[in-house]
Amino acid sequence: MNPSADALRVLVVEDEHGVLTALQDFVRELGCQPVGALSAEEALRLVESEPVDVVLLDLRLPGMSGLDFLRLRAFRDRGIPVVVISGIATEPEAHEALELGAIDFLRKPIGLDRLADVLSFLQVHTLKGRLYERRAPRAAVTFPVRVDTDWEWKALDLSPLGVKVAPQAWLRAGATVQLLLALPDGGPPLAVDAVLARTEENGDVLSFVNLKPPDFARLTKFVNQVRGQGPGEPDAP
Repeated sequence: MNPSADALRVLVVEDEHGVLTALQDFVRELGCQPVGALSAEEALRLVESEPVDVVLLDLRLPGMSGLDFLRLRAFRDRGIPVVVISGIATEPEAHEALELGAIDFLRKPIGLDRLADVLSFLQVHTLKGRLYERRAPRAAVTFPVRVDTDWEWKALDLSPLGVKVAPQAWLRAGATVQLLLALPDGGPPLAVDAVLARTEENGDVLSFVNLKPPDFARLTKFVNQVRGQGPGEPDAP
C-alpha cells in the first residue's frame, strides 16, 4: 500500500538494519509513511528538520539511549507521541519510559496486531500532523476500578491508553498494579496491567501496559460511544 499525502509520518528508531527495514515495511503496509533512523542522534536531527507524527523508539541504541532521547527538552517540547519497543528492557526502564511520556511499551518480538491498533488509533486522531491537545481522546466517565483484588478506586476519565483515578496517597511513580475495570458497556470486567505515569492535582494517571488488541478495541469503542462518536470516527476540529 502506498501512503497518501496526508498519511501518518512514523519515525522508526532502531539500530538493527533488518529490524528497521521490517518495521518500515510494516508501517508502510498500514498506509503510514515510515522514516528510519539508526540512532537517537539521527532521530533528533530528523524531528528537527521534518514533520514527524509518531516515533517508534528502541531503548537500547548506540550512543544516546532511548531513555536519554525521551529526556531531551528539544524533543519533549514537540509533544510527539512515542511508542517504545524493546526486547531486553528491564521493568524499571519500561516504567521510566512511560513516566517520560511514552504512550505505550511493546516488547520484542513485537505483536504486529497490537502495533497496527496503536498506529490506526493515532491515525484516526491526528489532523494535519498534529494530535489533539490530550493526545488520545478521553471520556469523562465514572465507574469502579478494583486494584489487585484488594481495593476499589473510582475512575474519573478513561482513554484507550490509560485511566485517571481519584488520588491515591500510597501510589508511587513507577508502581505497577493490576486493574479490573468495571466498564458500564454490558461486558465483563476488563483486567489490565497499568503503571503510574504521572500525578495531577485532581487524580493519578495510569498508563496501560501490553494491552491486548481485543481489549484496546473494546476501550476505543467505549470511549467513542461515551463521547457521542462512532467506533472509529475522529474528533471534530
